[in-house]
Amino acid sequence: AVTAGHCGKPHDKVWAGSADGEFKYPAEPIGEVIYSDIYAEKSYDLDVAFIEITSSADYYVPGEVDNTVATSLAHLPQKVCKLGVVTNETCGSLSHDAEIAQLTWQDRQWDSLAARAHVCSTNGDSGGPVYGEVEGKQTIVGVVSGTTQSLEEGRSCENTQTDMELTFTLATDIQRLAKRCWARWPRSAALVYPRWHADSRFHCSAARKDWSRSDLRAGL
Repeated sequence: AVTAGHCGKPHDKVWAGSADGEFKYPAEPIGEVIYSDIYAEKSYDLDVAFIEITSSADYYVPGEVDNTVATSLAHLPQKVCKLGVVTNETCGSLSHDAEIAQLTWQDRQWDSLAARAHVCSTNGDSGGPVYGEVEGKQTIVGVVSGTTQSLEEGRSCENTQTDMELTFTLATDIQRLAKRCWARWPRSAALVYPRWHADSRFHCSAARKDWSRSDLRAGL
């Protein structure tokens, strides 16, 4: 399974979440983070983590997305949508192709390669799929990383107008990273290649992007 890298470190346990954001303690965890690129000794500057799912559970799914994942892209779709556990589906236009910027999460900062789109999001949406139309078919093109602005308290994506941009890690970059990881893990044959469903991640607060080139500041 795939999620945002800032959501967990290797060996972190994963529990099933419900629609109200609660976790089913003291139930057994359903998986474990086995790799997080932003915490890796050799990082590829990607805000992505891989989870090994070890058991099944009933947990909240905000919607369904076609499981086709982009393995190569001449260019990103001009319109993309994201599916998040908090704000569900929101859509907007692509604003920037992938570039390096500073990812700020809690008290740490990392270089992070991500694209941007005019899409509303908030805390808890990180790790959800970003998708658009590629050659006439709905295709996952990335994973939610963060935003360039915070959604104001008491506001929702339905009742606010901001210049917020969603940041997302490209699926093509994640695929290349996954192949590197699977090639060196002895247990790789027993693992399922990362799934790209919104339900395949655990809840976490979305990251903050401080964009050095545009001098935008945000915090989720």
